[in-house]
Amino acid sequence: MTWNSFHNRGEILREAMDIADARRNGVLPMDLDGVRAVFADETDLLGAMMLKWHTRLSGNVERALADQPLDLEAAVANAWRDTARQMPGVRAIMDRSAVHADHAELHLVLERAAE
Repeated sequence: MTWNSFHNRGEILREAMDIADARRNGVLPMDLDGVRAVFADETDLLGAMMLKWHTRLSGNVERALADQPLDLEAAVANAWRDTARQMPGVRAIMDRSAVHADHAELHLVLERAAE
């Protein structure tokens, strides 16, 4: 992947997440110009969004633990709620996908997000 295609993919992903947060309907914004050019399919876009979600969650957990290092459960719960407030459309897409995706597809998405 060239720098330009990597940069373009990141820009399209940011736009897709912004649209998802505005719509909050749980539907991947595959209608956005450029999405189909830089993401192979819905699973690819969902995996990229999940990776962004988990990255943000991880940062929020780190910040929460800095504030309340002895209450791990509360720190993680607060970080999760903060991330859900920061990325409501992405959270809605993840929740809807977990319910409506077949098991094999969801497994593939989780593998991609872990990568």
